[in-house]
Parts: sequence; C-alpha cells; structure tokens
Amino acid sequence: MILKLEKGEKEIRTGKVEILCALSRIAPAFAFRKINQLSQGSTTTRNL
Repeated sequence: MILKLEKGEKEIRTGKVEILCALSRIAPAFAFRKINQLSQGSTTTRNL
C-alpha cells in the first residue's frame, strides 16, 4: 500500500475490495448482491 501511495495512486484497493471490483466488471449483479449482503452483515468471509 505504501508503494502505491509513493507512486501517486489515487485509488488503493486491498483484499476483498479488489475481488469485488473485478467481479463487478464480469458479473455486476452478483457483485452488487454481495456488497449488499456484506453491508447487512448477513454473510461471512468464507461465503465471499
């Protein structure tokens, strides 16, 4: 993350966020459903 900051990156994605960003390009409906589930706290990390 520090390397990205040094390079001047404006957006830094880590861990699951990076996976969700990739999913949103391939299957947007699935990605939005997962984001909603995670925001409600109804899933665990192994379901992601």
